[in-house]
Amino acid sequence: MLDRVGTSQIIRFATFEVDLQAQELRKGGLRLKLTGQPFQVLAILLEQPGTVVTREELQKRLWPDTFVDVDHNLNTAINKIREALAWLIHQRRESQCRKRIVDPGKDRAR
Repeated sequence: MLDRVGTSQIIRFATFEVDLQAQELRKGGLRLKLTGQPFQVLAILLEQPGTVVTREELQKRLWPDTFVDVDHNLNTAINKIREALAWLIHQRRESQCRKRIVDPGKDRAR
């Protein structure tokens, strides 16, 4: 769940906080290393949570009048975002695995 803090440019989700004005990603108050294009991609994705943002949209926003290897640059940016958010990704996977575990006591005949 995303939570915007007042009228400021801070967005909170899980234990993360994104300060759009300062261009900082923090976890539990500690600043994580995410700058430049990876941070810009994250900010764009957070503008419309739950909405698909295409590569073409990202290209128009990040490199409007420039010819670049969009696929390579976006893949690199997304990988850096994944590294920064690795804790959240790990927690979600672990939670999904827990949901799949069946209580063995429920399957036993009485």
